Amino acid sequence: MARIVIAPPRIILTDARLPSLPPRRLVQWLRHSEWTRHIPVILMAHHADAELVVDSSRTTGVLFKPFSLDTMLNEVRRLLRIDIAERSLSDKVHTGP
Repeated sequence: MARIVIAPPRIILTDARLPSLPPRRLVQWLRHSEWTRHIPVILMAHHADAELVVDSSRTTGVLFKPFSLDTMLNEVRRLLRIDIAERSLSDKVHTGP
């Protein structure tokens, strides 16, 4: 997780059943810091993992397995476009017209 702070990624994809770092803990940690709270998080899960998805409700998106590469890329692109738009708006608010 230290790497995320040193060089924050533009997006994080994580699996609902990742034993070393449950998604709920990851998302809570990310949302706690002003330096990482903006990072979109996509949770990859089986439909049977609906409880884990709800438990990690502060994720930005969910991909239910199995999914195609095109589906994943479309979701990543969508979230990156939103991220770019929000950053642009935030920059305008902070710097003024």
